Amino acid sequence: MDKTLRIRTIQVGRRLWVEDFMDISVKSGKLGFTPTWHMVWSYKNGAMSQDEYTKIYAEMMTRSLLKSPEKWNAILKSGSVTLGCYCPPGVFCHRLLLAEYLRQYAEAQGYKVIMGGEVLKDTMSLTERQKFSQ
Repeated sequence: MDKTLRIRTIQVGRRLWVEDFMDISVKSGKLGFTPTWHMVWSYKNGAMSQDEYTKIYAEMMTRSLLKSPEKWNAILKSGSVTLGCYCPPGVFCHRLLLAEYLRQYAEAQGYKVIMGGEVLKDTMSLTERQKFSQ
């Protein structure tokens, strides 16, 4: 078994471009990886700092891993994941935090990790571009 994991991020509106998309948005995402509405609105309204948000989200992901390691391991076994939420590219976002937590977990499990960055139209693979243009 190839122990490589590619991790990318994407804005939800662009999700049709990738096959390995995983919605982690609070609105429609996969439970166990989403922040809470309270966190999102508190951060957007300035009532919560990036540091506070990061600390709370890290604690949530630690609980997620302890409670549901099978969800984390399924991502590793998939070999590739593109984490998506509604935040625009280039701003603070929990998808970037989760990408880092996944990297750390995967490496601890002996995986080689390829951090693929944010998926934009010009960073799509040839296969993804062909499927998107059909």
